[in-house]
Amino acid sequence: MAIYDAILFFVIISIASTVIFTQSSYIAGGAEDLERHNMIEYTHSVKDVLLKSTIKTTWYEDSDGNRTNLTDNTIYDLIVEEFYLLNNGIKQENLTGGMENSINTTLRNLVETERHYLLYCTHIDGGSKLTISLSDGNYTIENLPLEKYSSNWKSNIDVLPGEVDITLFIWR
Repeated sequence: MAIYDAILFFVIISIASTVIFTQSSYIAGGAEDLERHNMIEYTHSVKDVLLKSTIKTTWYEDSDGNRTNLTDNTIYDLIVEEFYLLNNGIKQENLTGGMENSINTTLRNLVETERHYLLYCTHIDGGSKLTISLSDGNYTIENLPLEKYSSNWKSNIDVLPGEVDITLFIWR
């Protein structure tokens, strides 16, 4: 009877040890998965809030250097407007001080201070491609870190043929 009890005890302890080991490994991996999931959700949320955010007043310079004020536009509307202006011959430098600065300031206010970001927007119409790239540093699409999170949105727009692709990258 003692041998039977010893064998039963050994089997129960083996099963319990396996369950505990498996659960502790799962919990450790689970925390990493949870952080990754939270960062993906965070990046999507920041992108959604950004595109719906309204800029009270901003501006750009036309080809002659005259300032044109824009009021009560969402960030999405400003991105579309910028592509429209670029497509119609306005230089990107004419948009940097007003429109792009307003978008970048809004993004800086939305992203947590210990994180970095790049907003990369493209307008593709047939063979031509226009880009808008805004970040909190000297980051470009070519020098992003390997570990990053992204949220993408694509849309056809009424004012221009083709598609607008907006991608937000966030990382530590």
